[in-house]
Amino acid sequence: MLHEIIRKIILILLIYLSWTLYGFNMEKILYKEWVGGKFVFPFTILITNAFVASCVVFVLRNIFQFFKPKQSQLKNRKEKENGKKKGKEKGKGKGKEDKEQTETKNKKVQQKDLPNSQNKKENQNESTNEKQKKQNETKVVSYYSEIPIKAFIFVSLIQTISYSTSISSHKYTNYPTKILVKSCKPISILVLGSLVYKRKYPVLRYLSMIGMCLGIALFSYQQKGSHSDEHNLLYSLSLLSVALFSDGIYAQHIDNLHRKYPSSSRIRSMIVINFLLVFCLMPLWLINAYERNNLLSFFKNNPQLIYLLLGSGVLSGIGQLVIYYSLQYFDSVIMSVITTSRKFITILFSIVYFKHTISRQQWASIVLVFASLLIDSFSKAHVFEKLFKKQPKKEK
Repeated sequence: MLHEIIRKIILILLIYLSWTLYGFNMEKILYKEWVGGKFVFPFTILITNAFVASCVVFVLRNIFQFFKPKQSQLKNRKEKENGKKKGKEKGKGKGKEDKEQTETKNKKVQQKDLPNSQNKKENQNESTNEKQKKQNETKVVSYYSEIPIKAFIFVSLIQTISYSTSISSHKYTNYPTKILVKSCKPISILVLGSLVYKRKYPVLRYLSMIGMCLGIALFSYQQKGSHSDEHNLLYSLSLLSVALFSDGIYAQHIDNLHRKYPSSSRIRSMIVINFLLVFCLMPLWLINAYERNNLLSFFKNNPQLIYLLLGSGVLSGIGQLVIYYSLQYFDSVIMSVITTSRKFITILFSIVYFKHTISRQQWASIVLVFASLLIDSFSKAHVFEKLFKKQPKKEK
């Protein structure tokens, strides 16, 4: 019990640390004034992040598998535990054994009295059930099977659109606005699910979507500003909305794939998608002549950028892997609370460390957005239905 509690605390701390440090690294790369201006090489960031993150996930997963106890060791442990239990219950279970023996004798007598056809059917059913049990016991999910790689090509293309539009918006808006808009993924999931996939959702989820939209509008609203500032704001919000809806398509498509292939490995999906993302982004990097020609000279003037890029890739990989392993220990409600709170912590850390000026209206909009996110996650897990469900009266 104590080991499980310590493991859960470590997982929660790793989620918060990895993603807050990842956000800190990304903001330092994109918004800091380097020698020669700002870092205007978006596809380099995306390629390094995807490649390093996939390598980190692959290496760490294999390390965890190496230190994981094998199936033979687990069987030996179970056999020892069962042997101890049987040894304790030997004195108490003599009467039970006698009863079982008499029951088996009676069954054999009844089977002799039955006709041969019924006996054959019963024997066949028993043999099929035993075969299925053996197959389920010996079945091991292979790492490189299940979902075909062709199915991930569409997903990686959608993710290239999401990442490229999201990272292009940093020229026109600050990092807290970007995180706040990107955290409202349920908006795109609800809109696409209801319009494209024609799914029905509870009323609370639609109300939470309205709350998120109002929060983004209040956060982005500026009372005084020039025409160019308004144009930049609209352009950045349009880029972020494209990224948001592509994230929604990505989430829906991945869920459909894992429903179609229920025994598939989600870690394998992460690794394959990240590697395919590198191949999808390489042509865009080659097309961008400015990035291709000026990248090496920019790195020569700012060598610390290499460590920041590698660090962001490592942190992204650790964050993805920790979230995957934490799904095995936490419920969906607790996981949604953890993920929403870690986004809130990254925004707070960005505001405090980089000294962003935030008005009271913007603080209220941040609280509104994250409260709406929590309501959406609770309604998705049917928490409110369980709380307000009328319990049947006990009869006296």
